[in-house]
Amino acid sequence: MRKGRITKTKAAEVWCLVTRVLQGTKLNAVTIPRIDIDAIFGDRKSMTTDNVIGEISRCIDAANAD
Repeated sequence: MRKGRITKTKAAEVWCLVTRVLQGTKLNAVTIPRIDIDAIFGDRKSMTTDNVIGEISRCIDAANAD
């Protein structure tokens, strides 16, 4: 795989680990929503890490919008 890309499977594994770590952590009242990795990837097998992080950030921002 080209540098800077991540597979759907690896992204799901990483997000699962991140959410486990964050469960016991206070983040100044930031809500971490359920992220649908399948929806982010659609029919693609891999994406750039920047695009995946951007989509996850967008979901988090939307969940915390006032």
